[in-house]
Amino acid sequence: MNRNRIVITSAVVLVAAIGGYAYFSGNFPPRHGTEGAIGAAKRYQVEQISGKDVTLQDPEIQVFLQSDVFHKMQTNAEFRNLVTTTEFSQLARLPEFQKLSGLPEFNRLGGMPEYQHLAGLPEYEMVAGLPEFGMVASMPEFGKIAGLPEFGKLSRMPEYGHIAALPEYQKLMLDAKAQNVETIAEFNQLARLPEYAKLSGLPDYQLVSKLPEFRTIAVLPDYQQLAGLPDYGKIARLPEFGQVVRMPEFGAVVRTPEFGAVVRMPEYGAVARMPEYGAVVRMPEFGMIARLPDYQQIAAMPEFNQVAALGEFNEVFRTSAP
Repeated sequence: MNRNRIVITSAVVLVAAIGGYAYFSGNFPPRHGTEGAIGAAKRYQVEQISGKDVTLQDPEIQVFLQSDVFHKMQTNAEFRNLVTTTEFSQLARLPEFQKLSGLPEFNRLGGMPEYQHLAGLPEYEMVAGLPEFGMVASMPEFGKIAGLPEFGKLSRMPEYGHIAALPEYQKLMLDAKAQNVETIAEFNQLARLPEYAKLSGLPDYQLVSKLPEFRTIAVLPDYQQLAGLPDYGKIARLPEFGQVVRMPEFGAVVRTPEFGAVVRMPEYGAVARMPEYGAVVRMPEFGMIARLPDYQQIAAMPEFNQVAALGEFNEVFRTSAP
């Protein structure tokens, strides 16, 4: 550590101590003579611009802005482009985004090109914002089934969405799973029982059940488990769900452990349905920096989210000297 660095660090610690004493003694904030006191450190100096940005002068914020990890990211052009956008500032204000951005799984997911394409679609924003989607999409069975072309084709059909939402269909699938039904002949025999007469008599069921795609997946234990869930029925009937599922990017994403870990969190649904999130994820810079360990480290710091939420990164970069 060179002499200048020692001086800078000592100055920050001294100012933090003085600031804490002034606050608890009732003399904070001072009325006069404080301009530039904390910002005197020369390495990443941030000037006082006006009263509204006094939060930048908080000792903890200053220590963060002068840290090695922030300096390393500060010199990254993609990082600058990302955090100075209005959309990123709006996201950073959300407690849900602050919690997610500190998770390595969330950042690794954001670094996937397939996910970046998917998360920016209005259809995905709508579906991902549903609590039922988080529960269903985090299931291992869903990850195995979602990438099958047969599942994608069926999911686009409104007739399939209609029967998938019916309790009788869900019960049929759970019975098939419980009885270890493995052939379509066994499945059709089960569906002909009197308790399923109403279901099997529906035109939509008759149409869907004759399709080769249905005959393929109806005998898969993972599909039977999934289709037996009421929550799955609620999202399967949505046209947007069919549009999302048919995309190859969706199949690639849902099979990753990161997706399963993140999507089950209620905070994810709150963030994913925001257009601002889709706009941020679509930025090439987001994918590039989300994979960086240094970004993942500072994204977990409360000070980073505080500065981002203020929308002051433009000011930080303009007035700081790397």
